[in-house]
Amino acid sequence: MTSRNAQSLLQSVNTLLRIFTVDEQQYPSAEGRMRYNPLDFQTLRYLADYPDTSAADVARFLGVVPTTQQAVMDRLVKQGLVERTPHPTSKRSKAHRLTEAGNDMLSAIIRQDLANMNTMLSALTPEEQHEIVRMLEKITSAVETP
Repeated sequence: MTSRNAQSLLQSVNTLLRIFTVDEQQYPSAEGRMRYNPLDFQTLRYLADYPDTSAADVARFLGVVPTTQQAVMDRLVKQGLVERTPHPTSKRSKAHRLTEAGNDMLSAIIRQDLANMNTMLSALTPEEQHEIVRMLEKITSAVETP
């Protein structure tokens, strides 16, 4: 990729991030029910897929230090979105899972995210939509760590 392409891509990505993650007037996160916090949102997604997991497991997946992830867990527990119980296999760890309110909030996040994606895709023809999705999947697989 040329430097000019990289600069253009950076500008576009920054614009999209500002519009969809910062502009709470036009595109409120989680249908306006929760301020956008990437660690909170990704933690809720992870716990939906892997209930009864430790904060350390989530920290490893997200690539953050355990103390940061523990603060996220504490905040989500305090908000009633996550419950903490004794871990089934480790006496030193706690297990975390979404509460009913956490599942409901995650559903709102997903609905809002899909609405945002549809807004972006609506600027493209069906062929262009297919092509951008294909290219983004290619980029994702190249940069995603196992």
